[in-house]
Amino acid sequence: MAALVFVDILAGILVILGFHIGFRKSFLRSLRTWRLRPTSPEVATASEFEELASVFRIVGVMLMAFSFTGACFANLIVYYSAGGPP
Repeated sequence: MAALVFVDILAGILVILGFHIGFRKSFLRSLRTWRLRPTSPEVATASEFEELASVFRIVGVMLMAFSFTGACFANLIVYYSAGGPP
């Protein structure tokens, strides 16, 4: 049962992370600039993020969908293996 709680918590974290990757570009920019110094030439410009916006959106939505589906399947497997409905 503790493993199921771990799977559910991990899936919840991945859903939130996928949402931020897919729909919040400012979150990704802040992660990038937080890791690098603002004066560093490696800091990505806004145009680079605009070019990759569709890729980030696809990756974020896929991460949300797969983690949610994985948690649902894990819960259903535990439910029916524990003697669910007759």
